[in-house]
Parts: sequence; C-alpha cells; structure tokens
Amino acid sequence: MKKILTFISIVFFTTANVFAQNDDFIGRYKEITDTIVINKLKSEISETFKKIGSIECNYLMKKEIPMLYKFPDTKGKMRYKKSEPSELYWSSDSPQKSNFTLKNDSIEFVKPNEFKKMAVDEHPIFREVSQIIKSGEKYGSFVDESMFSVRFDKCEGDLYVTLYPKKSRMKKIIDHFYLKMDYATKVVKQINVYDASKTETSIILSDVKITNF
Repeated sequence: MKKILTFISIVFFTTANVFAQNDDFIGRYKEITDTIVINKLKSEISETFKKIGSIECNYLMKKEIPMLYKFPDTKGKMRYKKSEPSELYWSSDSPQKSNFTLKNDSIEFVKPNEFKKMAVDEHPIFREVSQIIKSGEKYGSFVDESMFSVRFDKCEGDLYVTLYPKKSRMKKIIDHFYLKMDYATKVVKQINVYDASKTETSIILSDVKITNF
C-alpha cells in the first residue's frame, strides 16, 4: 500500500461545515460546473500529488456527535512519506501522548502502557481508506470517479472537493469526505469526514512542509 495522500484520504475531516456559515459567506461560495475547468483542476491535483515525496505538518483534530457530545480536541504532528514502503504516521501531544502508524497493510497504535497491531482489514474505516490509497496508486490522484461522485466548489482563494461514496459497503460507514485546499497550489489545508451516523471529524493542517521528488 503506497502513495498515501493525507490522509488522505485517510482519516479524515470538520466540526464547522462551510455550508452552515453565515449568509454572506455562502453568497461567496460557488460550485464549479464548467467541464473544462473541472478537468483542469483534476489534472493539477494529480500533478501535485505525483510530485510529493513527503509531508510533515502539525494538525488539530476535532470530533463531534451533533447535538450529543464534543470530544476533546487532539493536537499533534503528521508525517507521510511516499517512498516504498509508504508510511503515514500520526503522533498526538494532547490530550494524551499516543501515535499510530499505517504502513503496508498493518496499523500500529501506541499509547501509554499499551501497544496494538492489527491488519487494515480488521478495522472497517481503515479498510475503506486502504481502498482509497490503492486508487491513488492506480490513478495518481484521490479523485477516483469509479469510487466517488465528486463536487468542486470555490470560495475566495480556496478549493473545496467533496467526495460521495458510490459503493454500498463504503456508504454504510462514510457519508462523505470533504477536503479544503489552496486553489493556487492544490495543497490540502483541511480534511473532513462525516460518517454514516453524521458524526463529524475534522483535521486542520498547519505549518505544512512538502518535499517533492
């Protein structure tokens, strides 16, 4: 398993949905429907992805069950390297020290006084994430329209890509993925995941450092 895009694809995405913001903001939020523009965006995203050799950044992860519970924010660092074997590593500094590594077809979780290793297929969400990773390997991009219905939106200097699963197995777990990236550079700023129960998880990336091939 290689060519992991942040997370891609992976994991994962916001407690503050852009559509729920004020009317003035919504007025500036425009869906992109021009086929020529969309195809150009897909090509640019693919080229950006292909050039990435490694990524390091800080992250802030938020998770909330609407109307029920807000989990403590998690802060830490993310590191991804595309070289074979590819590896995605997340470390948490708060609320507790922990880390996990996704490498090849296994996941390792490390917490104080605890170590767990499992195959990707043992975890339903990571099983689906692995399929996205393999798609990225095959097509050189996370925008795989055999797996997702895709919507592109633009607001000011940002591009928003929403991925709706097509396959029934993934639909049972994920409602949609939602990525925010810089329109000019196509570098991801934020990744959102809404699971089938509408639980919201967001990962906000900062101080992103990218090394290209």
